[in-house]
Amino acid sequence: MKKIFISIFFIFITMNLFSQNKNIYVGDILSLEIISNGDYTIEEIKSKFKDFEIVKMDKGNGKINLDIRTFETGTKEIRIGNSIITIEVKSILEDEKYNSRDDIYNISEQDITVYNITTPFPLSKFIYIFIIFIILILIYLIYFLYKKITRKTINKDNSLSIFIKDIDKIDINCLDFYVQLTFLFKNYIYNEFNVLIIGNTSKEIIYKLLTIELINKNKIILEELTKWFEYVDLCKYSNYSSKNIEKIEKKDELKKIVLTIYEINNNTINKVNNLDKGK
Repeated sequence: MKKIFISIFFIFITMNLFSQNKNIYVGDILSLEIISNGDYTIEEIKSKFKDFEIVKMDKGNGKINLDIRTFETGTKEIRIGNSIITIEVKSILEDEKYNSRDDIYNISEQDITVYNITTPFPLSKFIYIFIIFIILILIYLIYFLYKKITRKTINKDNSLSIFIKDIDKIDINCLDFYVQLTFLFKNYIYNEFNVLIIGNTSKEIIYKLLTIELINKNKIILEELTKWFEYVDLCKYSNYSSKNIEKIEKKDELKKIVLTIYEINNNTINKVNNLDKGK
């Protein structure tokens, strides 16, 4: 978005700023320095530029410094005293020469000057950033699919042993005790049922667990998990500080819940295998 600096002296003139094919585009900022022999107030100047967005405005030492812009195309006329300024705003989408125009213009006629027009951050850079963003997303998706395809199937007994081993390593005095407990549970669910709940809130976790048939059918597990997460959220997101004995209780509760889930799932798998053998 370029910025245009204009000095205007109130004299008896009528001029089109862009009669020499020097273009202004939507969103470009025009900086005007207005020197007047009259006593114009800021409100009066604002009313003159009512069709523009006033980005910045200062008054002092007989001058009014004004930054304006518009996102509407078309020709606009501003009358100040006996002077008329005609501004033609063009659309960058309709101008094929937008990216090839000169960075610096110098227009002089009598006492009106436009100079130092630059494009500090042209539209093309936004396009490059968008392309890079899309590439990064594609790389992430490819990596995710690769990990999912090449991921070794984790033995169910192994996923449980990893959970028990890791949960017993957690120090009850660490500040993120409940965060670690929650993470281990999420990791176990992913390894056991291939359901990703990492990054989800407690409510989202319960909702996703309903998609697991054996958990959905077991209301006791759901109730225990709901109560467990309610207590954990209380400790994580409020000023409540649980005692060590409470931490141990909550850790044991989670171990019990996971063991119950494992046993139910393991029994289900064995029944299915026995049925297959019977066939």
